[in-house]
Amino acid sequence: MTSLKGSISMASLSPVSAVDEGVGKVLNALKKAGIYDNTVIVFTTDNGGQASSGSSNYPLKGNKNTFYEAGERKLYYTHPMGS
Repeated sequence: MTSLKGSISMASLSPVSAVDEGVGKVLNALKKAGIYDNTVIVFTTDNGGQASSGSSNYPLKGNKNTFYEAGERKLYYTHPMGS
């Protein structure tokens, strides 16, 4: 497995690429329909994986239902109307 910047692997980037492509399709559809500038867009994520199911949140500590970074750190993106 090819590694980028230490702990990031190509396998972990594949789902990110798929989400990026899907988001692009949604944004293009909103623009084509003429409603992009009047739409609030919010993308968010689930919290960390469950270690008891084989997930790894390394290098973050913890998992779902914990107050450590991997249980509470979430990514999000917002696009306000008219921007």
